[in-house]
Amino acid sequence: MTWAILAGIGREESDHASGSQIASNGDTAPPVVGPILNGSGVGNNQTPHHDTDDGRWDGDATYDAAVGVTQLLPAWWAGRGVDANADGEADPHNVFDATASTAVELCTSHPNDSVDFTDHEQLRAALFRYNPWDVYVDNVLSHIDEYSAMNLSDAGSHAVLAGGSEQGRIAVEWALNQVGKPYLWGGEGPHAFDCSGLTMMAWRAAGVSIPRVTTDQVHVGTPVTLDALAPGDLLFYDTGSGAPPSHVTMYVGDGQMVNAPRTGTTIRVEPVTGPRTTLPASCLLPVHSEPINEFSSTTEPLIPTVRG
Repeated sequence: MTWAILAGIGREESDHASGSQIASNGDTAPPVVGPILNGSGVGNNQTPHHDTDDGRWDGDATYDAAVGVTQLLPAWWAGRGVDANADGEADPHNVFDATASTAVELCTSHPNDSVDFTDHEQLRAALFRYNPWDVYVDNVLSHIDEYSAMNLSDAGSHAVLAGGSEQGRIAVEWALNQVGKPYLWGGEGPHAFDCSGLTMMAWRAAGVSIPRVTTDQVHVGTPVTLDALAPGDLLFYDTGSGAPPSHVTMYVGDGQMVNAPRTGTTIRVEPVTGPRTTLPASCLLPVHSEPINEFSSTTEPLIPTVRG
């Protein structure tokens, strides 16, 4: 079992909870609820699934609907849902519980044997047992291939280059060790982060205290130009999702940044600008260099950058 398999399912089932907010404890608001399974053919459902939970999870007391980011049926959840975040309740509307429960369902789905997910045919068969629709399986396999190609967990492949301060290099090394962990709005670790939570904790590991949120972090340090970036500098972006700057990343050197992009993604290393980045250059604001003793921020400078 790999994270890419679970991510592939989450993308196909709910586009990673698109349209919902995910709290730091993993709860989704509003809850993710699929189409009512009344046999109408929506979502390839041809067989009515009559209510099994009195509408507790799906809000419908006549028919069931798949629930949560990985779209599990209430009837299945009642006996096998997992309390992955140890809060005392197995809740399909909690991303930690839903993801762990999906892993359990896939791993135990074969009636007589274990599943070897490194074997393509066994993986395909397990996905078909999860949702018996060839189009669905093909889509999920495509997502899995895409996520697997990212190799996001290989933080060691991104060396911290020379330049900048010792504190900046420590902050970058710490941030790179978080690569592959999920984005979580409000997250400050250790298992998930949002963008400013990641940069704050990285600098804290280097012995420097900076504000918690992006709109405060942008005021720390001294502006620097993009061609003067050093490891640890912060790059600020106006993504249009709130008062600018609405997003922050950390420069790691060689034109690359470590980035916690958004809900449904994982922390990754990607170019500051260019076709392979999740943040268009047009969003880039000024750069801030290392907090207090050097601090930065960036996005194709629509504003000046800062270094302490």
